[in-house]
Amino acid sequence: NGPARAATVTIAQQIVVVAQPAAAATPTCTYSIAPSNRVVGAPSGGNTFTISTSENCAWTASVDVNWISLSQTSGRGPGQVGYTFQTNTGPSRVGTITVEGRTLTVRQEAPAPCTYSLAPATQNVGAGNSSQRFTITTNRNGCEWTASSDSVWVRLNRTSGNGTGSVDYTVDANNGTGTRTAIGMAQLPLGS
Repeated sequence: NGPARAATVTIAQQIVVVAQPAAAATPTCTYSIAPSNRVVGAPSGGNTFTISTSENCAWTASVDVNWISLSQTSGRGPGQVGYTFQTNTGPSRVGTITVEGRTLTVRQEAPAPCTYSLAPATQNVGAGNSSQRFTITTNRNGCEWTASSDSVWVRLNRTSGNGTGSVDYTVDANNGTGTRTAIGMAQLPLGS
C-alpha cells in the first residue's frame, strides 16, 4: 500500500531492475438505501429496497426483529434486496433493516378490530327432536369467539372458534304443552 518502488538485482555481473508500481488506492465506499421508511398492512407480505453504492463495495444487511426475513444478508455493489414480513395479530409494531449503517424502518399496522354477525338470529323449530345450525361471520381470521346456550334442551356441538365458522346444535323434543324459548349466544373475548 506504499508508493511506487524499484530494486536492482545483480546476476553474473548483469543488472536487472525490478520496478513495482504503487498499489491502487482503495476506493472509499458510501452507501444509501431507499426507501428509508415503509408502512405495511397487518397481513403477511413482502417488498424490496434498493442499495446504492459503488460496484466493488461489499455490504451486509441485518434485521432486528424475527417477523421480518431478508432474501440475502450480504452482497457487493448496488442492487435490490427483498424482504418478507409475517402476519401481525397484535398491536402495530416496528422493525429496522440495517445496511452498512443505513436503515429502513418498517412499521406494520395492527389488524382491523374484530366484527361479528350471527345468522340466523332467530330460529323457530318444531316440537320434535331436531338438528340445526347457525353461522358466525367475522371480518378476518384471528377473531376468537365463544358460544353458549342458556337451556339444557339446546346442546351445542362446539363452544368456541376462530374466524368465520358454524355451530351445529341439537334441540330436544318438547313434551310439554307450552312453547319454550332458548337463547344461544356467540360472544367475543374481553378486550376485543
